[in-house]
Amino acid sequence: MNLSLLRNMTPSVKIAWKVLSFFASDPDQQISMIGPAEDWFCREDRKRNTGANYLNGMRIAYLEYWGSLFDSVGEDQQTVLKSIHEQLEKMILDKKCWSADALSDDNEWRYLRMLAGKALDMIGLHIMAPSQKPIWFPDIIHIDHWSYKHNPWHIKRRRGRQKEK
Repeated sequence: MNLSLLRNMTPSVKIAWKVLSFFASDPDQQISMIGPAEDWFCREDRKRNTGANYLNGMRIAYLEYWGSLFDSVGEDQQTVLKSIHEQLEKMILDKKCWSADALSDDNEWRYLRMLAGKALDMIGLHIMAPSQKPIWFPDIIHIDHWSYKHNPWHIKRRRGRQKEK
């Protein structure tokens, strides 16, 4: 356990830990943790991609909070955190990755789970127990700063003020 990180736990680090824990959890647990999300990030269809907005919200939360871990970790851990970032950027290009069903079946999610588990292990943290309620994205990111246009898998960052962490 990384006692230094735990002693100096900021709200941003706690969110990053929670998101990493979600990514490192087994598929059944991930599916049970998917919470409500409106069509903030992509077009979601119950038959094709149930859970896509929540999963994309977790991706965006990681993109916004992963840097908060950098002050507390070494170069090797930073490399793994960057690999997770790169994996998420690769996955967003393939819309089949973004559904609750894909969590169990897709090799990209398996690889992401391995990376997230490795990051937690290297940082000295365990998988955080799931909370009673899922993350509500308006509490941690500015939803209105993220939008999609014609292509539901092209997420464009809107210009504006970042959420204070």
